[in-house]
Amino acid sequence: MTKRIIMRVTHSLLSLLLVLILVFCLVRLTGDPINFLLEPGSTRAQQDAVRRELNLDRSLPLQFTAYLGQLSRGDLGISYTVRRPVLELMAQRAPATLVMGAGAIFLTVLVGLPLGVYAAYWRGGAFDRTVRGMAAIFQSLPDFWVGFVLILVFAIWWKLLPA
Repeated sequence: MTKRIIMRVTHSLLSLLLVLILVFCLVRLTGDPINFLLEPGSTRAQQDAVRRELNLDRSLPLQFTAYLGQLSRGDLGISYTVRRPVLELMAQRAPATLVMGAGAIFLTVLVGLPLGVYAAYWRGGAFDRTVRGMAAIFQSLPDFWVGFVLILVFAIWWKLLPA
């Protein structure tokens, strides 16, 4: 049992490290971050100052080490768009996220559980096939598309919720 726990923790840590490496590399593939942070007419001195401030003047291994160090301290950096700490922005939006998550769980239990029980009771019947088919369809739809459709229906067409 202990060996299994150690293996699971090791796999989780390796997966986390791979995700961190992937994110670090993908951000660098989008081009020089200075182009996104400064106005197009910025001077070379301004660009160099921002590079030093963000450690972009270091080698990639040193940048990655600094990135891991900041993450381990809970420092997610400063938002480029609103110039505030990312952790502060996440904490500000956490209550709304928790309410939405709780609402989704509530709807799942309220709708999905009775449908699943009823479909299981009448296994193999028309209702069971319909419920399984609808579940497969809804699971295969991309989340972002479902979100757009829900905004369109509940906020734009029916005006029940704010967009």
